Amino acid sequence: MRVRTKLGVVAAAVAAVGLLGSLTVPSDASADSGVKSGRYDNTSSAISYSGTWETLESDQDLGEDISVGKEDGSAAELVFVGTGVRWLARTGPFWGKADVFLDGERVADVDLYRDESRYAQAVFTRTGLEAGTHTLRIERAGTKNADSPTSNVQIDAIDVLDDTAPRKLTEVDAQPGRLGTEVTWLPSRSKDVASYRVYRTGDGRTGQLITPAGFSNSTFLDITARPGATYRYSVTAVDYGGNASRAASTAKVEALKSSTPSRRYDDCPKATTTVSTMKGLQQAVKKAGPGSVIRLEPGTYSGYLEISKSGSSERPLWVCGPRDAVLTRSDPSAGFAVHIEGAKHVVLSGMTITEATQAVTISSSSNITVSDLMITKTGQEAIKLRYDTTDSYVIGNVVRDTGLVKPEYGEGIYVGTSPARWCEYTDCEPDRSDRNAILDNSVARTTADPIEAKQGTANGRIENNEIDGSSLTEVTSLIYVKGNNWLVRGNTGWNSPGDAFIGNFDYDPNPGWGKNNVFVANTADVPPDEYGVAVREGYGNLVACSNEVTNDDAIATNTECRR
Repeated sequence: MRVRTKLGVVAAAVAAVGLLGSLTVPSDASADSGVKSGRYDNTSSAISYSGTWETLESDQDLGEDISVGKEDGSAAELVFVGTGVRWLARTGPFWGKADVFLDGERVADVDLYRDESRYAQAVFTRTGLEAGTHTLRIERAGTKNADSPTSNVQIDAIDVLDDTAPRKLTEVDAQPGRLGTEVTWLPSRSKDVASYRVYRTGDGRTGQLITPAGFSNSTFLDITARPGATYRYSVTAVDYGGNASRAASTAKVEALKSSTPSRRYDDCPKATTTVSTMKGLQQAVKKAGPGSVIRLEPGTYSGYLEISKSGSSERPLWVCGPRDAVLTRSDPSAGFAVHIEGAKHVVLSGMTITEATQAVTISSSSNITVSDLMITKTGQEAIKLRYDTTDSYVIGNVVRDTGLVKPEYGEGIYVGTSPARWCEYTDCEPDRSDRNAILDNSVARTTADPIEAKQGTANGRIENNEIDGSSLTEVTSLIYVKGNNWLVRGNTGWNSPGDAFIGNFDYDPNPGWGKNNVFVANTADVPPDEYGVAVREGYGNLVACSNEVTNDDAIATNTECRR
């Protein structure tokens, strides 16, 4: 019988047997006719065990555990129908040797000892067998490398191979989206399929393999397609023997281009109201509505500006002015300069904002555009989107000298709210400041993250920003994404103290964040042995091979990249 303990599953005899006999685990190992092609995990009933075996757990093993032979002569046997077989196991500094038999004949002496541990390694493969029924037996030899402390052997899985390719896949489709083009297909009906391969044709290349080795899902997100280019995709199913099905293809699709509305300073329409003082500006904003265009004359505007009026999608409310129109609180601890609250379809563009606690704060609003501002000398953040602000753009701004009063809050552009304050501001729910875009900004001389997307935020874009981290004192990254489903593309960074672009968070007691973010074509200057892009692995974050580091001793990414 088997006993599950904190250390694994131990083969143990019942009390009457004691230590005098060996035990077969499990008893219903395999049928006389043999199993067909496919992968058989160490716990499969197709494998019959004799002797003493223990199961050791690790999430790096194929089935998150292995079966370990603990006594000389302990054996595992598989009867199969096929033309080949493969044994997969751990290798490393704690393992011994095994004798391998095929159809009763000893065919190999396999040494599992290595200087370093490796998981799911193919330690024995035999192909070219005559089609029919065969028996594989793996037996603990009781010998070992002189440097190994034990003679133990183990089994992770056994692959049965044949010469027959899987059937052609069906319902292959491709749909362009914000993060990339999603290619989907029905899972293969063949039982021995090990992986799928997706090929892309277009943009001057034919049949480019874009899936990583061993890709086994029936959905693949192509994150490296050039926006606006046209492609056709084809997909094959591959079995454990390497046999590939005939390719099934999609129709041609165009990779989605990112959309940006015409809401820049140069787009500001003819003024409906012109102002030259803060009082005049405040009064004009109170009277504004859809189609209002409030233009600032050059000059200094001292005080606080609140915008709570809305425009419409076709007729936004504009507040625009040249760089020599300067909004100021005259003290970086004096409070907000501009607060947009509960508004929709507002554009704030062009002017300079300086010497305020926060230059622009957007709360509980949607479809707001903050563009082409010069922001300097803030006590805390420069631009902040919070309290479920959605569908907004921060584009073409220049941010300098933040965190003059509270360096720990000196972010350049900040989206969302810290989970520690959700109960204070968002009824203990995540701050769903979603679908916001941070585009083409220049951010430097910040004390905290130049750009940060907090937990709770999702489905945003951070693209084509230029960032200098030479003044960072509170953090070591240039862009920190803690939300989900963000696209981080085409950003350039200099003087990053540590890893430059990060997608890496799972907040406790509010888990589930830092997932499914995509990093493409970013370039960073990072120190030796630091990463250009660092993500939390196993959370669906994807990194393209187009990300680069400019320091030869730095590392592009901490995870396998996609081509």
